[in-house]
Amino acid sequence: MNLFIHINGMPLPDGGGKGYHSQTFKYLLAMKLFLAILLITVNVSANVYSQKVNISVTNAPLRDVMTQIRQQTGHYFLFATSLLKDAHPVTVTLKQASLDDALKEIFKNQPFTYTIQDNAILVNPKPQNLSEKIKDFFSDIVIRGRVTDENGAPLPGASVKANGKVAITNSEGNFELTGINESSTVEVSYIGYRTISMVASVEFMAIRLSLNSSDLQEVVINKGYYQTTKALNTGNVSMVEAKDLARNPVSNPLIALQAQVPGLFISQTSGVSGSKVNVRLRGQNSLRFDANNPLYIIDGVPFPVIVTTSGAGAAGELSPFANLALNDIEKIEVLKDADATAIYGSRGANGVILITTKKGVNGGTRVSFDVGNGVGVTSNRIHLMKTDQYLAMRRLALANDGVTTPAASDYDLNGKWGDINQYTDWQDLLIGGTAHFTNAQTSVSGGNANTQFIFGGAFRRESTVFPGDYHDQKASTHLSINHKSDNQRFRSSISFSYLNDNNLLPSADFTTNIGLSPNAPMVYNADGTLNWQNGTWVNPIWPTTQSSTAITDNLNGSATVGYEIINGLTINGRFGYTDIKTSTSSINPFTNYNPAVVIQPTQRTNSFSAGSVKTWILEPYLNYEKSLAGGKIEAVLGGTLQQTDQNFISQFASGFSSPSMVTNIAAATSVQVFSYTASRYRYNALYARLGYNYQDQYLINFTGRRDASSRFGPGKQFANFGAIGAAWIFSKQQFVTEKLPVLSFGKLRASYGLTGNDQISDYKFLSTYSATGFSYQGTGGISPTALTNPDYGWETVKKLEAGLDLGFFKDRILPNVSWYQNRTGNQLVAYALPGITGFTSVQANLPAILQNRGTEFELTTQNFQGGHFRWTTSANLSIPTNKLVSIGSSSRDG
Repeated sequence: MNLFIHINGMPLPDGGGKGYHSQTFKYLLAMKLFLAILLITVNVSANVYSQKVNISVTNAPLRDVMTQIRQQTGHYFLFATSLLKDAHPVTVTLKQASLDDALKEIFKNQPFTYTIQDNAILVNPKPQNLSEKIKDFFSDIVIRGRVTDENGAPLPGASVKANGKVAITNSEGNFELTGINESSTVEVSYIGYRTISMVASVEFMAIRLSLNSSDLQEVVINKGYYQTTKALNTGNVSMVEAKDLARNPVSNPLIALQAQVPGLFISQTSGVSGSKVNVRLRGQNSLRFDANNPLYIIDGVPFPVIVTTSGAGAAGELSPFANLALNDIEKIEVLKDADATAIYGSRGANGVILITTKKGVNGGTRVSFDVGNGVGVTSNRIHLMKTDQYLAMRRLALANDGVTTPAASDYDLNGKWGDINQYTDWQDLLIGGTAHFTNAQTSVSGGNANTQFIFGGAFRRESTVFPGDYHDQKASTHLSINHKSDNQRFRSSISFSYLNDNNLLPSADFTTNIGLSPNAPMVYNADGTLNWQNGTWVNPIWPTTQSSTAITDNLNGSATVGYEIINGLTINGRFGYTDIKTSTSSINPFTNYNPAVVIQPTQRTNSFSAGSVKTWILEPYLNYEKSLAGGKIEAVLGGTLQQTDQNFISQFASGFSSPSMVTNIAAATSVQVFSYTASRYRYNALYARLGYNYQDQYLINFTGRRDASSRFGPGKQFANFGAIGAAWIFSKQQFVTEKLPVLSFGKLRASYGLTGNDQISDYKFLSTYSATGFSYQGTGGISPTALTNPDYGWETVKKLEAGLDLGFFKDRILPNVSWYQNRTGNQLVAYALPGITGFTSVQANLPAILQNRGTEFELTTQNFQGGHFRWTTSANLSIPTNKLVSIGSSSRDG
């Protein structure tokens, strides 16, 4: 039997060899002799059992109780290394008890015996006689049951413990445990609910849990570099858990946050799966549209906001969050005010969204599998006119203008579209389909008290309501492993996820054409070809002849290690890596061109693009906790090193000899590079946090950070940010508990701080140049695109907030009210330059977006400040005002 000695709660290492055992016994004998001499010397040998013990614990590990006894009495415990695996939690309250009485009470229900020898307490397993062994064998039973909440709804993930064995309830709340002693105690627990205990029974156990009135004290809030509870949080943080996210059958986790976080506005740029999502937390802090995105952190690693693509169809820019599996997420925390975000410095000016992926749990191996299938349709349609109503409106409009005969361009009235009384329901044709989605996911999880794991995978396929075979298909995998040492001093975790997204999207948004004339031509000719009606209209379903594909590979990984150097002081290190790669292709066969176009293309074309975003981050930091002056002080000190590399290239290829070769750019006779960009962003910081909690009633929190960003020039790279937050939990005051018994929780909080913003493009402080696309004597030309700006510096955001958090009827009702004010200074905005500089800036209301419509180009307008804009064409046509411009060559915006 291997023995070890506990000193200050720490075991001496077990060498595992015979020589080591011999030395151990010699050491024990020497120690006994030393203790005996010491006891005789101080003349206390006659009073060894008269020392008093004071302990009050609930479900505490036996090892911890032994440590308290050693600290109070000086007695050491000696036992076998593997003995405590069979120990039961201890619940006991002792006041001024003798050592002998204390040990009797503590070991009363334990499978151990103990013997006191001098200042040592020897612990051994309790021997069993033959009858006891036979009785235990026949008394083992199988227990089954179901765990529900107060309303009878199942509680999946509840923990059921008995005889040292653990089971986790399934999606229906059911559990099963085998080999349980008939007289054993079954303990059932679930976060947010009261833990209950009962005697094991062979009958089906129907267990109903009630809400825990101390829920606010137990819910842990992640604030990035440290954690606190919901009750003791001085800032404004909203949390959405996995069970709430799972209620939304969406492919993008951000969309699942809609209407669940106060102050968070989320809008989709398109109903197509995978399209960009605009997120605004408490409005806009910057005049620049691209500088208002929150900071996204996934398991400690920053995540990009947008992945730039070309030829991604109606989705335009893709959202990288569409490539993050919803079922891999455990919870999402949204940090809003200065107290919560200032520790992130310049990156947290627009708020911080922390995404935590799922981790393994203690217990037996658990396998889960879930499959879902559903359909989707357009929920609301616009009420549009029928043909007779439309014609009456058109004729009345002409009569009001004194026009009696339709013009040559009035195709809907002059018969050039055929029967003017024909009718097409464009909403039914273009967006009236049925979208189907299939979602399947599986996972394996488990572990013991020291190591937990979870490994899973998911598959999702989602189609659209548009005509044509458009769909988004993705497959993902996720792995997470957590480990901690026996003495709880060393902790580590590793998380890894990978997702592949194959997105086949239309190259145009069909919803833009639902307002076509109801008597417009039929979309197909009798032979099944597209009907262009002699060039009098743009066929709205021409995109179905194209093939647009966007493929994304998303890899995320993070690792965290921590070691408690001394009691209360922990050194931590976090490393993370993100790699997102995209490739798009938009194939355009010449058969879908309008034959009435002046210049008729006769070649197959393909628009290629490829991009990547790679981010790595390294963050060492220290955490310190210590009781001080009746309260508790907490401190964090650390640093950040981050680098992000982005690359993007867009190419146009034509002249493919065969349709089967159109995806191979090497098979093209002509290749043009439309654009190429490569940038590197580096960010460094030092940060600190100091908080003090006095008796869980008075709270104050200081945060500070010094940031350095590569996006600003010399003398402007560094900036200091910080915040202060304070809170008073007044519900613990005696006058409140006596006068307002229905008020279970009440907290006043306030915060003020300064954050920065460097969410801008790279290299804006430098003079930059771009390729012109032209050459001179075989050498490509470049043109200046921006001038040096030495004053290019940080935007700053001052945040002020006050709030009131309340809980009524044992925290069953939890209202909260917040008032805030954000003021942004040193705004980075574009403005017009005099022509003498050579940089004549384009102002508002100029065409800045060109959307391909076959050989038709629809020009729309938007505000465009700064930079240059040009577009060229090889065909000039006379066209009516406010009509589509038909041209025969490609156009570009620059």
